[in-house]
Amino acid sequence: MARSSREVATANRERVLEQAARLLRERGIEAAGVNDIMAAAGLTHGGFYRHFASKSDLVAEAVTRSLTESAREWREVSEAAPSEDRISGALERIVERYLSEAHRDAPGYGCALAALGAEAARLPPEARAQVASGAEAMVTALAEAMPGSDTTTTMTEDPQTGDATSISPEARDLAMATLSTLVGALLLARLGVGPDGGARVLEVARAKIMGEAERAVGGL
Repeated sequence: MARSSREVATANRERVLEQAARLLRERGIEAAGVNDIMAAAGLTHGGFYRHFASKSDLVAEAVTRSLTESAREWREVSEAAPSEDRISGALERIVERYLSEAHRDAPGYGCALAALGAEAARLPPEARAQVASGAEAMVTALAEAMPGSDTTTTMTEDPQTGDATSISPEARDLAMATLSTLVGALLLARLGVGPDGGARVLEVARAKIMGEAERAVGGL
């Protein structure tokens, strides 16, 4: 059965977003042109404005989707770990995957925040706010894998799902610091800082994050 025009348009839009997310991370926002993105999706430039108002709109949606997908994957890791194994289990798996040489070497399929954060900060305000909401989802997902107080909590609404999550201020602060370390370490590793092509940067950052988490547990 032939698909309706609406179904075709939806499928085309999804292909554009998928290819945009990859090319933007590989080349950067400025270098990944609309023509290249549309061609990668198997479409012509002329159809672009049927789906997006501007390149900034496309960038914001593609990057935000990538960030929220990362947050979803992190949350799945946390939910799968036994509660008593939160720190040594869920957080360690998240950190090991993120600060891996495989992730360092595959920017086109990795974290959009590390690949595009600096450029995304220069987007128009509305687009920048949309990307920030995706980064906020990553903070929330990380906080769920963190140690936290059993008492004073704040309700953080997931910017994509609207679900309210109870997160302690301590866990949120630690999650923000952890995300900063993750992104910064990956950037330095991709630059090849150090004589070993950045491998030591990843190793040091992994140890630092887990050490801070263990100290936080000890302080509860």
